[in-house]
Amino acid sequence: MRTPSEANPFLRRFRFMFIVFFPLSLFSQSINVSVFDARSKEPLPFANIYFKTAGVGASTDITGVASFQLSDLIDRDTLLVSYIGYESFTQPFSKNDLSSISVSMIPSSNRLKEFVVTAERPPKPDKIIRAAIKNVEENYPTGEVSYQSLYRESVEENGTYIKLNEGIIETYYTGYPQKKLDSKIWKDWYYDDSYAFDLQGNRYMPPLLNDFNTKQDKQSVLASRHSKNLSRFGIDNSLIGDPLLLFALDKIKYQYDFLYPKLLSKYDYKLEGEEELFGEVCYVISFYPKPTKREFVSVQSHKTKSAIYVGRVFITKETKAVSKFEYQLAVERDYGFFARRVPLDFRVEFIYQKVNGKYFVKSIKESSTKKVDQMANGDAVLHKMNRELFVLEIDAENPKPIADSAQFKSTRYSSIQYYPKNYNPSYWDTLELPDHLKISGKLLADLEREEPLRAQFDSFKQSQKLNLPPPEPAKYPYLFSYHDTTIVDSLHWMALPEFEDEFKAYLTKENHYAKNEIVEDKAYQRKLFNELSEFYQTVSDSTQDIKIGAFALDEDSLG
Repeated sequence: MRTPSEANPFLRRFRFMFIVFFPLSLFSQSINVSVFDARSKEPLPFANIYFKTAGVGASTDITGVASFQLSDLIDRDTLLVSYIGYESFTQPFSKNDLSSISVSMIPSSNRLKEFVVTAERPPKPDKIIRAAIKNVEENYPTGEVSYQSLYRESVEENGTYIKLNEGIIETYYTGYPQKKLDSKIWKDWYYDDSYAFDLQGNRYMPPLLNDFNTKQDKQSVLASRHSKNLSRFGIDNSLIGDPLLLFALDKIKYQYDFLYPKLLSKYDYKLEGEEELFGEVCYVISFYPKPTKREFVSVQSHKTKSAIYVGRVFITKETKAVSKFEYQLAVERDYGFFARRVPLDFRVEFIYQKVNGKYFVKSIKESSTKKVDQMANGDAVLHKMNRELFVLEIDAENPKPIADSAQFKSTRYSSIQYYPKNYNPSYWDTLELPDHLKISGKLLADLEREEPLRAQFDSFKQSQKLNLPPPEPAKYPYLFSYHDTTIVDSLHWMALPEFEDEFKAYLTKENHYAKNEIVEDKAYQRKLFNELSEFYQTVSDSTQDIKIGAFALDEDSLG
């Protein structure tokens, strides 16, 4: 006897459609995350969102909503939401329980003083911004300045600190403003391979995009010190970049991005209220990109012409000086060739201090979170890279230019961890730092879980070959038959996913041993490297036609 489906061809076809298309409908399911202000209930566009364990992120659209495919998420995770000017939001997540999530963001503890309604209207935010740009020469030093600063790099792996690099930096800083960007400075930065030989590591974290200083801005390293790499997964993430690139984030000096007059029309500015900062009442102005369908355009030898940041700028009410700005990346833009560099979270804080009637750099902070690997169980390995600079001394009366011989050049291979000169942990013994700049708390506890930091600092610069035993891999019996012959392969475990962590730990030991073996040959290797680098003559500059709307110039997109 035939079944109904066998008797009716349509039913057979329907059954096939049900089997094939039902899983596809599950695959296409998504979950929406809505983010809004807890007080005003207004949506927050370009809020940054990512799932910690899955390593998947996005930012909300202009309506405050972000969408994620359920197939990209794991069953249980932690949702993180951040927005400049608000407390960070963290919440456990299960994709089996929710079809949508509403996130209510609470303004940060520094509450804004709201405007009192009077007959006089508050000033328009774009006019305040233009006034700050106009008053640059009155508010900031127009001559050169020497800064001595503490520069600190740290890396967190899934929330635990695993690496620390520090330096005491002397910076020769040109005066305000510097409206024009020298188009040749990118080539100098890109093609200079002075530090390529010293660069090490198995992961590299270059800056997302580079703002540049002038050719006259220079830096030197008075002393540096570095901890060991404590990654659980054998990931040695080298932070590419240098302190001078942090100074290049000085938006009011160089008039970049949201303080670039030609870009003001591409941002939405909103006057949020007033807040006291370092004893001065400031206008607090928020900003985010206006909706656009245009692709992101970046020519590294020119100023960026796309609005890509969301944040706040603090402008003093009396003098119209920018005293602070903070911003994060609007992740949900089309970044084209730069998409592979876009982190899960990226933010910057730049603060000025008023000294003798002028505003000088006080501190600069930059952080970036990226997925760098994946565990055997599918969980993401996230690295958060922190770069911080704290000004210790200012000399505006007698700034000293930095000699070329002492200069730590800013290049695409610059990394203070591998800068060979002036490694001197003892310098910190006589350095008097305020308590809030000393290594303490979680940073200290995480980095000293295996060995005191001082011992790590002292062992970092290895000039003599150590008597290390060759690493011996573990051996597990594994038998297989090949042409009627039984083969024993005790190292087969290295190819198995369940041994991934053990394999990476062994490779770390192998690399340490190999590095130790070539220590005494380092000088000869460097000499050979320099001779090969200088073998070919530099080719003179040539002109090139560039199509309007291209993502990048020259090798920019390949960097």
